[in-house]
Amino acid sequence: MNILPILLDDGEKPSIGTAARGSQV
Repeated sequence: MNILPILLDDGEKPSIGTAARGSQV
């Protein structure tokens, strides 16, 4: 489910990992 993090990052590759963690929290 990397689609959600990607949308949140709006294109920021380095932020994808951070967004993924935030989604789990």
